Amino acid sequence: MKDEYEKLAKSYDRQLKDKLTKNMYKEWREELKEVISNYKIKKGVLIDLGCGTGITTIPWIKKFDKVIGIELSKPMLKEAKKKSTKVKWVNQEIVNLKIKERADVITCHFDVLNHILRKEDLQKVFNNIYELLNSGGLFIFDMMSPESFVWLKKKRKTSQISEESYSKEEVKRMLEKVGFKILKIKKQKTPEWDNKPKRNIFLVRKE
Repeated sequence: MKDEYEKLAKSYDRQLKDKLTKNMYKEWREELKEVISNYKIKKGVLIDLGCGTGITTIPWIKKFDKVIGIELSKPMLKEAKKKSTKVKWVNQEIVNLKIKERADVITCHFDVLNHILRKEDLQKVFNNIYELLNSGGLFIFDMMSPESFVWLKKKRKTSQISEESYSKEEVKRMLEKVGFKILKIKKQKTPEWDNKPKRNIFLVRKE
């Protein structure tokens, strides 16, 4: 997979310091904290897929025995490594994920999965995640909804990064095909475009 973040690595964090983006991160963490409490998951291993510069990874250091950040872009991972030596940083592509650890929680944020451009590859990612999780393990991720892509096209807002649109129903079918139990699918409360939320948060569990 081409590294489309190579030229963005050094400026990436500066782009994410606005209040809207911070609120998005906060909402993801609160959703996960609630379900961790509900299912009484204590410590263990958390893996953050597509961790970028570590913004979504590092906050979990004190909550888990081991935290692993996995990222395809070497320049992004280089920036992450500057922030913490307590995280195990891994340079891998999530479509062909191969690590020895097994996780109690897996996270994947900021529409990382929209960067998977083929359905068969997205299905493979879900398969990989299911295999990585311990029994009873949790997986939380967010994706841009099809309506967000329609909005971007209407406003003629272009991106340097290639992304694909998947409907909530498509994603749900792929997750259930692997064997995941759907705990929650919700619209992100944080309004991104025209003051309306157009991102979906998925929370699932390996039974």
